[in-house]
Amino acid sequence: MTEALDRLREDHANILKLLKVLEHQINAFETKGDLDQDIVGGIAEYFLTYPDRFHHPKEDAIFRKIAGRAPGRAADLGDLLSEHEEIGRQSYQLAETVRNILQEAVVPRNHLVELAGEFMDLQRRHLQREERDFFPLAREVLTAEDWAAVEVEIADQDDPLFGPSGEARFQAWARDIVNWDRMEAEG
Repeated sequence: MTEALDRLREDHANILKLLKVLEHQINAFETKGDLDQDIVGGIAEYFLTYPDRFHHPKEDAIFRKIAGRAPGRAADLGDLLSEHEEIGRQSYQLAETVRNILQEAVVPRNHLVELAGEFMDLQRRHLQREERDFFPLAREVLTAEDWAAVEVEIADQDDPLFGPSGEARFQAWARDIVNWDRMEAEG
């Protein structure tokens, strides 16, 4: 049971690292016009590739199990499933905007800054709610059988960036992100 939550919490920590890098990139873009399009594009692509396809579906499966065991308490969590859909929509919009920039389309600076800001705010609020409310409730009400059923329904998938065998398309900018994160931690 705790393995699934440990993995989801690890994903959250990794997502927060990426949000920190994205925030740094967007701030540099807003103030100086500098944007590492590879890093921002890679972060946007990552959100479409891993959280949208593997992380959120696992949380959705857990939420459905909670709703089956404790419907009233699940209702108190709000609509996490809709939040996942909104995060997916915003991930797609961010990725499309960065793709347009990469293709040298004219994209107003404030459009990317606002879009990225909304995306980061939603992500952070969502992660906080899950850590504070959703995960403790899942730990409290779900049985070993519930956790086993979730694992069967949604098997773990290696994280293409942070996992042991990162995907080639992420490796080019993954080193930059890891190095940037280390420099920030050191000083």
